[in-house]
Amino acid sequence: MAGTRRTISPEGLLCGTWLACFAICMLLPWVSFLQSNIEMDTLEKALTAVSDVYSANLAVILGFFFHQRIKTKRGTVAESAKLVGLAATLLWNIFVVGCFAATVTNALSTTQATMLASQIAPKLSWLVAPLLGYFFAAPKAAEA
Repeated sequence: MAGTRRTISPEGLLCGTWLACFAICMLLPWVSFLQSNIEMDTLEKALTAVSDVYSANLAVILGFFFHQRIKTKRGTVAESAKLVGLAATLLWNIFVVGCFAATVTNALSTTQATMLASQIAPKLSWLVAPLLGYFFAAPKAAEA
């Protein structure tokens, strides 16, 4: 494969930059927490702030990035879209249902379950929204 050079598209570069910066911003409060520089409530506030700042932009960027890949790689798109849609659906719903199922076993109170679901589920939006967009934008098997 000498001479074969793979280049990164501008879209891939922008998407990667946003994801890397998001990951760094999510990691830094954890580092401070693990070094005992901040307490748990401050960590939660920092992670919420980072998630709130990045979620809308990341959802749009990832959605368009996946959509662009759909347009350029029609061969296996229908099958991969099903898997991605299923994974996003399972991730989101297992978490939310799990929160409320924990009330049945008294592992969490209804108030705790509601608080946990409302605190964490929105933080998954940056991931789940574009994955579902990818699923619904993908061509059906007959179109691929």
